[in-house]
Amino acid sequence: MELSTILLALAVLVCPIVMGTMMWMMNKKMSGSQEQAGANHTNPDRLDALLKQRQELQKEIVQIENNPALNAEKKALDQPHSTR
Repeated sequence: MELSTILLALAVLVCPIVMGTMMWMMNKKMSGSQEQAGANHTNPDRLDALLKQRQELQKEIVQIENNPALNAEKKALDQPHSTR
């Protein structure tokens, strides 16, 4: 057998094995990240932190809506400009 024939046969055999290994590793990595993402959604500590953040943002929204200076500025912007 010649060296070129051996190299060709080796390439033909190695290519599918390497491709299969790469696909298996990618599938394993993707399924692991999906499990991790699912775990984040059920984490009670994360949920508590998000609820606390929501409450703080809601308080801030109420404060901004009740600010008289901002309300006056909003009314001024909402009024139509007079045209000459």
